[in-house]
Amino acid sequence: MNGRRPDFPGMHEGERIVFLRRRHWSILVQKLTKYLLLVLLPFILDAFRRFSNIEFDLDVGAPGGVAVALGVSAYYLVMWLMFFHDWIDYYLDALIVTNERIVHIEQRGLFDRTVADLALDRIQDVTVETKGMMPTFLRYGTIHIQSAAERERFVFSAIPEPETVKAQILATAKKSPPQNQGLGQPPPPPQNSGG
Repeated sequence: MNGRRPDFPGMHEGERIVFLRRRHWSILVQKLTKYLLLVLLPFILDAFRRFSNIEFDLDVGAPGGVAVALGVSAYYLVMWLMFFHDWIDYYLDALIVTNERIVHIEQRGLFDRTVADLALDRIQDVTVETKGMMPTFLRYGTIHIQSAAERERFVFSAIPEPETVKAQILATAKKSPPQNQGLGQPPPPPQNSGG
């Protein structure tokens, strides 16, 4: 090791990152909208209570006031933890293309991460799928990578500019150094078996 920190865990010596992509920002906005509505829920319920003339003293000194204050505090703590979980899931999910391979990091929980990689010379096909009005207008979609490896298909969802990413993957694969037969390499010559 040359003393510099690798850019991601498991990065090989001499390997360099060509590009890194995360999910489209609209995925995070959808989650934030959900949390905004949930954060406003206690205020909406309080407004409903006031306008419907339901008598309930919410002062901390009142008999039920402490319980309500603790309940609302616990509610907001749970909202914060759920938001933090979704933020970690969004931020740590990544598609990394290096000069040697594609690395897919998928965070599924605070302590559950899956890291899969695929050598560039094992790529057989790259397909882009865009379904729905939002993905079409905001230009994000799903990238499917067909490989010659054990895991036949890599799927990366909600990737921004999927056509551009596909072109970058194919261009990088064609430039990759030969390791085995793959997209960037011509097929090997047939072997003579009969002397």
